[in-house]
Amino acid sequence: MMQAIRILIEQIEENRPALINAYQRAVTRQGNKKAREILDGVFEKRDTAWRGLGIIRESGLRVREEYGNIDAEKVFYIEIPEASEPEGCSCGDILTGLMIPPECPLFKRICTPIDPVGPCMVSSEGTCAAYYRYYDKVQGLLQRGSRLEHTEYS
Repeated sequence: MMQAIRILIEQIEENRPALINAYQRAVTRQGNKKAREILDGVFEKRDTAWRGLGIIRESGLRVREEYGNIDAEKVFYIEIPEASEPEGCSCGDILTGLMIPPECPLFKRICTPIDPVGPCMVSSEGTCAAYYRYYDKVQGLLQRGSRLEHTEYS
């Protein structure tokens, strides 16, 4: 844990955002080979629609045909309706870094954690939900001259 914190501090100080595996002793680039073999034997990749992002090629999984007898989509004849984006919702732009939540016309006006409009506000870990909860606190720290600095990543 301390190593991860040290790496994050270094990235902030050097204004160098990066994805780094701090646990190479336990986590390899290949992942858990045995677990991957099991998953690959039961599931296969498929194109999947993501709210706010549209269809992303091979980003989802489906149960392989040989396990069709325990595939809930087949056993229960589940029909999943096509997801549509709520009018005015900017989650796609927020998820792809083109906007930040306060720039969305619905943020804190119509879209709140109590009554979420888009996927970014639904989960407490969602980008909009996190901004809703912490943005004013961070802005207050910045205005009081805290050492915390806002960094724009492009």
